[in-house]
Amino acid sequence: MKINKYATQPDGSMILYDWNGAVHYIDSYQLIMSNPDKLSIDTVANIIFASDPPKWQKALTRLRDSIVGFFGLKTGIPSESPQPQSDPTQSQPVDKIGLFPVINRSDSEIVMELDDKHLLFRASLLMRKLQNSDQYSVFLTTIVQFHNLWGRMYFFPVKPFHRIIVTQSLKRLLRQHNELIPQDSLP
Repeated sequence: MKINKYATQPDGSMILYDWNGAVHYIDSYQLIMSNPDKLSIDTVANIIFASDPPKWQKALTRLRDSIVGFFGLKTGIPSESPQPQSDPTQSQPVDKIGLFPVINRSDSEIVMELDDKHLLFRASLLMRKLQNSDQYSVFLTTIVQFHNLWGRMYFFPVKPFHRIIVTQSLKRLLRQHNELIPQDSLP
């Protein structure tokens, strides 16, 4: 399995739809998957953004939340009643996936956004069937706009972990895809 990294969004992506201002950071990671016909875009989004992350990622998130919460930034810590645990096989369209509100969607793409005091963050999940093939490209794209110096300062130490988390999330998708698809249906 190879994950390709790009410094621009995929052609035809909706991630920049209705975007105002500069893009200060962008990355896009692509995974090629065989026969994901049984996986909807919502199922894939739930596997990547709402399924139970590894312990090291949870620990990093708790550390991040404890630091940024002190500065009044949004955290993943629920302020009200806890959200029900997401089922990664769920295929119903939703308004929020994990912590991320969905702002745009199509049959092949979901765009989520978080806007906070320090930065604006968007993530896109795009699935596209490759021509004359049973394979799909799965793109996970991130764009960031810094609102102020705090955004730049925040993102500097976060960026290396962001890259690791994105690639690990795509690897988790591939593992769960192999578990969800019956082996006799694979080529």
